Amino acid sequence: MADRDRDTRDTTVIHTDTGRSSGGGGWFIAGLLVAVLLLGFFAINSGMFSGGGGGETLDVNVQLPEAEAPAAE
Repeated sequence: MADRDRDTRDTTVIHTDTGRSSGGGGWFIAGLLVAVLLLGFFAINSGMFSGGGGGETLDVNVQLPEAEAPAAE
């Protein structure tokens, strides 16, 4: 008789798939980043950003004038 007084409820079980099946947006961003890095590498190494001085040269003198050491006392 105790079984008749007990509430019965339907139970819904939700299974979430925690597998590795994502949309692939991370791979797209990673590929885009690699492509941009490669293009930048080739642009810098091809000389695209060098030679902007118009052919002029700059001479810098880095020699220090000669100075005498102070006399020891």
